[in-house]
Amino acid sequence: MEHSGTHGWQEAFQSNPGQYPHRLAARFPHVVKRLSESWDSPELARACFRDLLTPQRPQRRGFPEEVYLEIFSLSQLFERLHKNKQPAADIYWNWVAN
Repeated sequence: MEHSGTHGWQEAFQSNPGQYPHRLAARFPHVVKRLSESWDSPELARACFRDLLTPQRPQRRGFPEEVYLEIFSLSQLFERLHKNKQPAADIYWNWVAN
């Protein structure tokens, strides 16, 4: 892959090569770096996706539509691959609900 990232990042695209964000990597390599480095930490990755997909600062221009769609697709892939991995705080407090 074009950005080495973490082991989980590499595995994700070996299994799903058509989902690699080529446009994002070409235009915003720093974003790919940030996502790839947080990929194995569900809490960090979800926070990163939330920040990228939900504009919170009015001075930001936002991403071009095709890049935004790649980020959204990546977030969906991430959730599919991490669906059984809860944040540590959620796991810790599960006993309260039971």
